[in-house]
Amino acid sequence: QLGSMIAAVFTVDKLFSFGEKVKQVGSDYADQMAKVQSVTNANAVEFAQMSKEVERLGSTTRYTAQQAAEAMEYLTRNGLDAVTATGTLSGVLHLAQANAIELAEAADIVTGQMNAFHLSVNDVTRINDVLSYTCANSATNILQLNEALRNTAPIAYTAGVGIEETCAALGTLADNNIKGADSGTILKQAFNGMITSTKLSKKAYDELGISMDI
Repeated sequence: QLGSMIAAVFTVDKLFSFGEKVKQVGSDYADQMAKVQSVTNANAVEFAQMSKEVERLGSTTRYTAQQAAEAMEYLTRNGLDAVTATGTLSGVLHLAQANAIELAEAADIVTGQMNAFHLSVNDVTRINDVLSYTCANSATNILQLNEALRNTAPIAYTAGVGIEETCAALGTLADNNIKGADSGTILKQAFNGMITSTKLSKKAYDELGISMDI
């Protein structure tokens, strides 16, 4: 029935062109997955799971399987193993779609925050939600927020501050027209001041009713 429907729409020449295009898409996808396998050195079971996830997302999101496979490559090149990359891929595609950014950018952002805040693949949805919520409710966008987090996230983690509080602070700075690297630098200095506080600054904290472990 499908063949009859296609034949009714396409001429012979168009059918041939259509068939060649299908072959090319399949070949490009196979080549891309071969790159993924070479980067991860995944075994047969891991590679089968990766392929299954890529194809699932290619049929259920706005991205093709080819694009999902490219995102998988970005994740593995950013240091994730086969299993972790497979579990992270869905979150990367959703972050890219929600914030209208490229898949490579989304992969860099997700893996960057996972590493900076010492989070795991189980926290990908949390990361996506926090970043997207901050951008939707403050005067910053995902790329500016990520630029700020590059300066701030490592010392925020050292200070015991989570991604939620860090993004809330950066969102507040953005609302006051301090964005990107500038806001990251300012917040980094604030965290550094708290970590290296002297007795004098502790006295100031006490007067403000702020209790800190120094």
